[in-house]
Amino acid sequence: LEPTKDEDENFFPLQHFKNKRVLELGGGVGLVSMVLSCLGADVVLTDTPQVISAASMKNINANRHLIELFSGKVTPMALEWGWDNLEFDLKFMEPLTKLWGIDAKKSQPKFEFVFGSDLIYHQNAIQPLANILKKVLDPKGEFYMAHKDRKAEVRNSMIETLKASGFKVEEMQTRRRAFSIFRITWEKNEE
Repeated sequence: LEPTKDEDENFFPLQHFKNKRVLELGGGVGLVSMVLSCLGADVVLTDTPQVISAASMKNINANRHLIELFSGKVTPMALEWGWDNLEFDLKFMEPLTKLWGIDAKKSQPKFEFVFGSDLIYHQNAIQPLANILKKVLDPKGEFYMAHKDRKAEVRNSMIETLKASGFKVEEMQTRRRAFSIFRITWEKNEE
């Protein structure tokens, strides 16, 4: 994220992500996840099973020494946006509860921060994104998404669907016209 002229370069102070639970959607090669982990975050990097096995794991393993040096953690996990609720719970939430040592009967795993870049190409991906956020975003959590503006109708539909799903959508200032950065939070804290 780029600071505007009214902000300093510490938009996210270095300690901001220390010991925070962070999810990256569509993480690909894992660059964002590795940077966040080097800032001390406990990151779960997600993408399709093919991408996780082909690209994410290779880069994480090659940079494991840096991640450990900064006391971070990156855990790659497959996540298909088209999974129904049962598949999502069995293949994603259940392993996550085990990873974090959470009693699933008492609470569900939630992320304080979610990041994603260039996630929405078509309208059919919008509702699955909203469904995932409803399940994983902490009541006080923040989702930062960079979105390449390809079609106005897709962009507008994305904003309206997220709002209809209970989220507040704020577009952040950026110097680039080709993409937008959104900060998405719960409209009302759901505690």
